[in-house]
Amino acid sequence: MLGEGADGSSMTRIIVMANALDDVIVAWGMNGEMLRPENGYPLRLVVPGVQGVSWVKYLRRIKVGGQPFFTRDEDIHYIDLMPDGRHRQFTSVQECKSSITTPSGAQTLLDKGRHIVADHNHAIQLWRVAENGEVSNAQMY
Repeated sequence: MLGEGADGSSMTRIIVMANALDDVIVAWGMNGEMLRPENGYPLRLVVPGVQGVSWVKYLRRIKVGGQPFFTRDEDIHYIDLMPDGRHRQFTSVQECKSSITTPSGAQTLLDKGRHIVADHNHAIQLWRVAENGEVSNAQMY
């Protein structure tokens, strides 16, 4: 399935049919009111479980076909280089490469203008996944 936006670039996104038949939504409203222009008014394609860039704003048309659509965006920008050197095309899942674990919840860092002030009590801690799949911890001050 192909979703096409009515924005200036006519953005297109390929949606795997299994996802399209499962839980894709054509949304016209949010939180009890119509979509606002910054959220994709009048229609937005909502695709739970995939990267947000696949949620086409200003939806103009949906096409369904038996073969992949080789669109400009999918051919140039959204291709993943795999560890063995091959390319994965038509990606819909964005894998996590890092996650901030501290601060979380009600914890905050002190914000001084454009800089975040951190000390031994206010460090940013995260974990990251290397391309080889190894998980490591990191701490930034």
